[in-house]
Amino acid sequence: KRYDRQLRLWGGHGQAALESAHILLLNGSPLGTEILKNLILPGIQAFTVVDAQVVTRRDLGNNFFVTRDQLGQPRAAALASLLGELNEDVEAHSIQHDPWTFLTETPAAIAQYSVIIVADAPRSHQRAIEALALAHGVPVVIASVDGFIGFLQLAHREAAVLESHSDGAFDMRLDKPFPELDQFVAAYDLDALSPTERSYVPYLVLLAKALRQWRQAIGHAPEDAARLPATADERQALRAATEALRHPSSQDTENIEQALKAVFRASQPTTVPDTLTALFDRASCYAARDRFWFALAAIGQMTASTGVLPHDGVVPDMKADTQAYVALQNVYRARSRADI
Repeated sequence: KRYDRQLRLWGGHGQAALESAHILLLNGSPLGTEILKNLILPGIQAFTVVDAQVVTRRDLGNNFFVTRDQLGQPRAAALASLLGELNEDVEAHSIQHDPWTFLTETPAAIAQYSVIIVADAPRSHQRAIEALALAHGVPVVIASVDGFIGFLQLAHREAAVLESHSDGAFDMRLDKPFPELDQFVAAYDLDALSPTERSYVPYLVLLAKALRQWRQAIGHAPEDAARLPATADERQALRAATEALRHPSSQDTENIEQALKAVFRASQPTTVPDTLTALFDRASCYAARDRFWFALAAIGQMTASTGVLPHDGVVPDMKADTQAYVALQNVYRARSRADI
């Protein structure tokens, strides 16, 4: 793909947002054109440069996007011409107009832009431009530079940004098991299995049974799922209980090794992060504002009664026979559907 590397950063939805964006640049200063360059290269849909100046010799010395043969020509058109050559898929537009009065004189045009970049604007104009753009719901980036000192401000209404990048950790729920998970684990009688059959038992089942044995060894009820190893010594004891499940005559113990590697993860309690709880408190107030807060408020109500977040239904790859693995997937997927 043409944009393969950047797609890895912001995904297909991020690229789609870029490719539908029309950027307005007020003032074709060196700073403004450099900002615009870095948006054109990854593939915005279009840009418009608004500038009232003509190309001077000063521009030749500090702006890469004008040439000597453009001296005396409108700077907006000159910049749009060369910036447009950076990416042939991007539409280039220019308007010869005072950038600081453009929005006040053509307010009806504001809504067509996705973002407005205000470069090196006099402070007396910044607030007026910002207020006018925000009144139309268009975000504004105000930037200026003086030598080695730069200033950047983003002005926008509230924007809910949801970027889910999971750490890939398996949400086992061994400390807060649901009935279907308990039934799945209880269906395995390890003592009745042959060495080969035991080698295909999912490691989650081994950990669940090792946890029960560990609790019993320290004097707790085996079914007290909330009791998890809390210290290094206790986790070592859980590893020993897991090792004890290794069949003495088995040659294939990959599932045991997977269980041992997951001991620390299995020892972490299932909790709701404090940062998310704080958002739940806000969501109850803002639920009527938009779908984001409404959904967050609903999740908050669920966690208040269950103490857990909705399960994502994801089960990582593990050593198991196909039937067992699919059955385990179905257990967690059913839980996810029920939570949602």
